[in-house]
Amino acid sequence: MISDYCDQFSGMIPVGFVLGFFVTTVVDRWWDEFNTIPWPANVALLVSANLQVARPTAARNTDFKLTNLGVQTPSKTFAYQVAAHR
Repeated sequence: MISDYCDQFSGMIPVGFVLGFFVTTVVDRWWDEFNTIPWPANVALLVSANLQVARPTAARNTDFKLTNLGVQTPSKTFAYQVAAHR
């Protein structure tokens, strides 16, 4: 009964047309999420390039560790909040 009803309207709107809108929406949302991810390497390299210290390797390693920690801490908090609402 339901399949007969849907079959009557299948010729009006092509499935490929609707599927194209769906795929476009999914890809756009994914791309927006991807672009909001912070890239700590850019910040860490900028800071490391401007450091004037006696041991640049140790300072650079510490800088990269702290920059990654600064990015991961909010991500971890958001992940717990999302998991709590499920």
